[in-house]
Amino acid sequence: MQLNTLQLVIATDGRRSIAIFNYAEDGINWVTGDDDNGVNGFGGTPAIAGYNAGDGVRHTVLPGSFTEDIQFIDNLVGNTGKVGQWIFRLDVERPIVLGCQGNGE
Repeated sequence: MQLNTLQLVIATDGRRSIAIFNYAEDGINWVTGDDDNGVNGFGGTPAIAGYNAGDGVRHTVLPGSFTEDIQFIDNLVGNTGKVGQWIFRLDVERPIVLGCQGNGE
C-alpha cells in the first residue's frame, strides 16, 4: 500500500482563519487514484492540492496541481520559505499569503 504523509491545520480565533499545509519531505507516494484511471498511484487524472471556500472567490491551488508534478509538492519551498509548507489566511476575499516571521520558526 502506498501512503502519503501530510498535515493540514485549520485554525481560527472566531474572526480570522488560517490554513497551514505541511507536506512531509519525500512523503508523497501517489497522486492518482484507481478510480481516476491511475495505476499504482500514477497516470490518469493527477491530484489537486489547495483549498476552495465554495463561493467562487476564495480559493488557492498549490504548485503542480492538475499535473504529474504534484508528486513533488513535498520537496518544493512553500510560501513560508520552508520545504513543503504553505500558510494562507482564509477569511478574506483574496487569500493572504502568510509566511514565517523573524527566524523562520
